[in-house]
Amino acid sequence: MIQISDEDYAKLKKDADDNSAIKSIIRWIMLLSIIVLLYFGIASKIIDLEIRKYEANLQCDIATMQAKNAVEIRSIQSKDMSMDDYLKWYELYTKAN
Repeated sequence: MIQISDEDYAKLKKDADDNSAIKSIIRWIMLLSIIVLLYFGIASKIIDLEIRKYEANLQCDIATMQAKNAVEIRSIQSKDMSMDDYLKWYELYTKAN
């Protein structure tokens, strides 16, 4: 077995501790950079897709409501309402909604 002096041992131990600290810092930096890359590469696309899906659902709901309103208006118009009665009804209808 090789014997070294206490000073050399202390220096080698300090160098090893410094190396492990540097390795730990490098690991954290690499982990952080991987997380950032994954976020901008994958997560942002998933979030964008969810936002587009939500917007499409809203547009579908708006189109459905407009179609229902158009059907209701046509049914009221087909009941032989006069234009004045229809305008009064429409004013009340828009205030209610």
